[in-house]
Amino acid sequence: MKPFRFRLQKLLRLREAREEQRLSKFGAQQRILDSERTKLGLFEGEALNQLHEMSVVVARPFRAWMHGANDKYLGRLQRVIDFQRDQTRQQEFKVEQSRQEYLKAKQETGALEKLREHQLENWRVEERLDEQKVLDDTRALREPGGE
Repeated sequence: MKPFRFRLQKLLRLREAREEQRLSKFGAQQRILDSERTKLGLFEGEALNQLHEMSVVVARPFRAWMHGANDKYLGRLQRVIDFQRDQTRQQEFKVEQSRQEYLKAKQETGALEKLREHQLENWRVEERLDEQKVLDDTRALREPGGE
């Protein structure tokens, strides 16, 4: 019985390694996106806190001088939030690119794996036929009137 040999095994291993690499890259990009979203949430939370504090300050006339400083701080905070939103959008794009690369690599690997399974099944059928032929030949030799 000859062993099964898939001629494209090396290519399959390379494709599997590339798929793993793409999955790893996708995971890393996703973690960066999560970090960017967390930063954005923190900045937006800070802006809401400052708006709330400003409403309390305006209600107390003896602290009205702080209103100008808070306006400047909120202006800077809004620029930071806008920048962080841009960073988050860019990272979302990178995540989508990485996801597409991973899915493409997975599809290529899957196609080779299906080919391998098909060839393995064909090999098994051939082996069963060869084994049956040997058994038939053996039976024919043992029976009277056989060769």
